[in-house]
Amino acid sequence: MIPKRVLYYGKDEPLPEKVEVRAGPFTAVFTEGDLRWITFRSGHVEREAVRRIYVSVRDRNWGTVTPVLRDVEIECGAEELTITYLAVHKRGDIHFEWRGSITGEKDGTILFEMDGEAKSTFLRNRIGFCVLHPTESCAGQPCTIEKVDGAVERGTFPELIAPHQPFKDIRGITSPLSQIRFEGDVFEMEDQRNWSDASYKTYCTPLALPFPAEVKAGTKIRQSVRVNPRAAALFASRESGSRLIRSASQSPLPPIGFGASPVDETELKRLQALKPAHIRCTPALARDYGCPLEVEVTAPDWPAIKQRVARWLVFDPNGKSTAADTIKAARQQLKGAHIVAGTNAFFTELNRGRPDPSIIDGACFSLNPQVHAFDNDSLVENLAAQADVVHSARAFLAGKPVHVTPVTLRMRANSDPTVPGSQPDSSDPRQKSLFGAAWTVGSIKYLSEHPARHPGPGGAASLTYYTIAGPTGLMEGGSVFPMYHVFADVAEFAGGGVVTCTSTLPLEFDALVLKKGRRTRILLASFSPEPQSVRVDVTDMGRTLLLKSLDETNAERAMKQPESFRAEPATPLEITGHEIEITLRPYAIFRIDNKENS
Repeated sequence: MIPKRVLYYGKDEPLPEKVEVRAGPFTAVFTEGDLRWITFRSGHVEREAVRRIYVSVRDRNWGTVTPVLRDVEIECGAEELTITYLAVHKRGDIHFEWRGSITGEKDGTILFEMDGEAKSTFLRNRIGFCVLHPTESCAGQPCTIEKVDGAVERGTFPELIAPHQPFKDIRGITSPLSQIRFEGDVFEMEDQRNWSDASYKTYCTPLALPFPAEVKAGTKIRQSVRVNPRAAALFASRESGSRLIRSASQSPLPPIGFGASPVDETELKRLQALKPAHIRCTPALARDYGCPLEVEVTAPDWPAIKQRVARWLVFDPNGKSTAADTIKAARQQLKGAHIVAGTNAFFTELNRGRPDPSIIDGACFSLNPQVHAFDNDSLVENLAAQADVVHSARAFLAGKPVHVTPVTLRMRANSDPTVPGSQPDSSDPRQKSLFGAAWTVGSIKYLSEHPARHPGPGGAASLTYYTIAGPTGLMEGGSVFPMYHVFADVAEFAGGGVVTCTSTLPLEFDALVLKKGRRTRILLASFSPEPQSVRVDVTDMGRTLLLKSLDETNAERAMKQPESFRAEPATPLEITGHEIEITLRPYAIFRIDNKENS
């Protein structure tokens, strides 16, 4: 029997402790030395003003050195807050320690201080505070930047993803929700949606300075961040309670394919049950998978492929965005082929090296949620940024298709080829878990939907996920992973549409709503380690619904015997209203069909 926590999120370890803290009009969560989800109240309105404040220690390869906390003390009342602790960062030759102090006042003022010392001599790319500003609250909102020299700059948090730092030489930031002031270093801001994080990050030290930099033993580093609340009532209040709300907006469900891998006969049969639109492969892995290929080639290698090719992904060997000369050479060599160019790395590279839309048939980039943070909560909160990435790409591609390929749960390799020692990361144990399946539901949703704040056409033109088999795939060793059943459920709606829906608590649950003809399917995904009840809008789905859950009670059977699990009938439910209440077990995938699906 699989241990429950392994089934939930891949590791038989407890999740990090979270402590809700408050003082006056603000609430937040203290976890692992960070202050997260800082929300200010004004009257009956609450709004997240700051997503996260934390101290980052990054090694010479931009690897994050995770701290161990000691001597944590928390005193929290209704009006005042005090937290103190010691954070110890140790890995290889890096040994850095700092005393943390967080205070909250009854007027909502938050002061976060760090007092650190290097205990060894080492190379670092960054040491110091980072502040994340949530895109949901900030995108398109005005802000005022106080510069280090005292000058004032008025600007706006970017709506489309900014390819470079929107603001530099920062000492303070004032927005409609907060006023933030930094001490101890020079700060600047980057648009983290370039890496599919749902935030703008204000960080130290400016990237224009040389790095890595040597930190000598005994070096003292002291910094602070002060946050004051402003008028949260400028924003409309949100829907209350745990509800899933559907809209009338609909966009096409993108064709979905998978990355190639060696497969045996059973795995090939199970793959074909998912009706893949394509298989992404290098020429060396080109074979008959029963569907067209998405072939990845690097200039100047232009091989002949016998199988049917849906599109050629043309890259430059330097890992950056494909140059115009490379695209033109591919046109000459691959006569009549569908040429897609862009980057094999992050959207960042495409955004900074935008191809000429007139010489390509489409553009591509890869995506993963673990460039800057690796915990479950960060992976979930970053899902919404995937819609922003597609929207921004469409904005500068003059209507050319956007292909997101591949989507992986973990970074395949460091995207910067200039970083010494860059190696592909290992697989993520969450790939085989219910959490991995729930995250996949959210990813398909945000890459496909037509959100209200993004006018124009829908999402991506095609999606490529994971690999077919192996630790980064959908199945391994005779069993499938829970996410296999997500793709099987979605495959039944190939050629259909995705209906936009809104979760009132998107960090706790979300959903993908599929429609094809008279058929509607809701895949409701839990991101929570606790059971929860959710009210679901089932308007126009008829009087009889068919319900089926993938959760801790049946996931092992679904993994070991996928065919028989999928053949099991759903449970009918007669309804009289426009909403039903669903109880979600931890990390469950709950499927709701109208009777037209029977």
